[in-house]
Amino acid sequence: MKSSELTILTLIDFSKAFDTLNYNKLLALLSDLNFSSSSIKLISSYLTNRKQFISFSNQQSDILKISSGVPQGSILGPILFNIYISSINIKSSSSSNTVTNYVDDFQVAASCKPSNLHTSSNQIKKTLHTIKNLASDLDLQFNFTKTKYLLISTKQLSKYHNLQIALPSMQINSNSIYRTNSHKNLGVHFDQHLEFNNHHIQSLKSAYATLNSLHSLKYLLPTKSKLILIDSLIFSKATYANTITFPNISKSWLLKYHRLFKCCLSFAYNTYINTSSLPNFKVLNFVSRYKYNLLSLAYKSLYFSDSPEYLRLQLYIPSRIGLRSATGPSIQDCSTPNNTFQNLAATAFNNLPPDLRTCSNLSSFKTRLKNFLLRTQYS
Repeated sequence: MKSSELTILTLIDFSKAFDTLNYNKLLALLSDLNFSSSSIKLISSYLTNRKQFISFSNQQSDILKISSGVPQGSILGPILFNIYISSINIKSSSSSNTVTNYVDDFQVAASCKPSNLHTSSNQIKKTLHTIKNLASDLDLQFNFTKTKYLLISTKQLSKYHNLQIALPSMQINSNSIYRTNSHKNLGVHFDQHLEFNNHHIQSLKSAYATLNSLHSLKYLLPTKSKLILIDSLIFSKATYANTITFPNISKSWLLKYHRLFKCCLSFAYNTYINTSSLPNFKVLNFVSRYKYNLLSLAYKSLYFSDSPEYLRLQLYIPSRIGLRSATGPSIQDCSTPNNTFQNLAATAFNNLPPDLRTCSNLSSFKTRLKNFLLRTQYS
């Protein structure tokens, strides 16, 4: 977007992916990966000879044997499925294409100038054909109803090149993949301009629905229990992925989250909450929770060797000053644009007190960070 380019992002959905895992093909793959015979027998025993039935309105169906799929809700299920689809090893048909996946969520992206839109779309279609054929060998089928793609660009670029009506669909054999202007990806709603209005709408809608369902417990539970409920059922969902959705958030959305926060506190403490009384309640508000998540991620990026390379930050320690000096370490200035993780994390981390920046472990850092944010969130 910074280079006046657009991105075609295709999000693939497989039909009942976890239910179609073929046991024989998985066990053969485990053998090819040099799993021991005893471990393969153990996994075979875990998967096979399972049975299921449906019970509804005091009636029960026949008990039938399960012939495929992994037990959903289990820890082992996603691990086995990841191994199963590891054979879909895609080399994109173009160096400009990027293929990524997280469990069964596959994505194909290509960036280009608007003049090369159709060339890039043809390259993506070739890659999609390859994925479709490899997936078919594993009994996985595209769900063309839910498989969509977006043309991601700035509003100015979209208007100037009339991208709103460009490339309405892509053909894969006799099937069409249709374009959408917004999509949900790994729990985050985003649109073709990388804005998150739909995400905030859904997040607040879900939060108020949960709060309404908890209302009957308002006078039955102690405050501590209600705080645990709103933290686990409301705050955790409303702050999900906020390191992505909050940097460009508008004042109107912040106001809506502020109202939600006061409603939650009112439920927990059985009292009306106004803005002037908020400092009396030692609960992190939504802005502080965003800072908490951003800085926790920054700490991991600095001190954890296995943190993703694209999130890696560099710590700067003056040569004549010890790590635990009065000034403390800081994150080197980043050349990335404003509102990227690196830029925001560097600014937020460098503004922390020196003793907080030198915490010896993540647990201590989080505890002290939370206390710091509680002290300063209304100052």
